Amino acid sequence: MASLCHRPAVAGAFGQTAVKRTPVVQRGRLQICASYKNKENIDLSKVANFAQHGSDVGSAAVQIARLSARVQQLTLHMQNNRKDFGSKRGLQAVLSQRKSLMQYLYKHDRAAYDKVVVELGIRSVIAGDSHKAAQKAAAEAAV
Repeated sequence: MASLCHRPAVAGAFGQTAVKRTPVVQRGRLQICASYKNKENIDLSKVANFAQHGSDVGSAAVQIARLSARVQQLTLHMQNNRKDFGSKRGLQAVLSQRKSLMQYLYKHDRAAYDKVVVELGIRSVIAGDSHKAAQKAAAEAAV
């Protein structure tokens, strides 16, 4: 007994089958901005201040510093190209990643968190942060 859900393809007048197949859509590869790939317009000078040793690239403070440099670059790009929604989405993704790293750093190393917030000029991402008074005092002492 044949299945009711599946009907066999029937040849038409010109030998074509009656079942239409959906065309395969070729998607382009995601293009990364050339200036980002070539490290243009990215100021990574502050990253070395947060390294714990010479080849430190994975600590949370270093990652936050690198993401902050990327945020500055994307912010400048968005000021010139207001309708670039792909870059806007990328900026939101970078900000979300930086926020997660800052929350991790806040939980595990408050001194490093305070240093990152003060030196990079980032607003605290923690709701109800009682540390803000200490951060303001540290900022005034740094000036």
